[in-house]
Amino acid sequence: MDQATNIEEQERISQIVGFISTGDRKSAAAGYAFFVKRYDHKVIDFVSRMTGNFDDAEDLAQNTFINAHKNLGNFAFCTVRNSTN
Repeated sequence: MDQATNIEEQERISQIVGFISTGDRKSAAAGYAFFVKRYDHKVIDFVSRMTGNFDDAEDLAQNTFINAHKNLGNFAFCTVRNSTN
């Protein structure tokens, strides 16, 4: 990922966190979809390496994103924490 893309992604994440913190549910939901699309394969790959089982990794990743949805304001923290639990 080049620096410009990284900066754009950081700005997008900041914008999504702003939607979440102001209670803009529609925009926050779109932001959540962005996070899932952007990070689902990374979470599945990480958990798959830990468990050695791709099917279990998919289930655990789904649980991770469900928990993250419940705590949208802390998405990155929850994703990492839930993936490692």
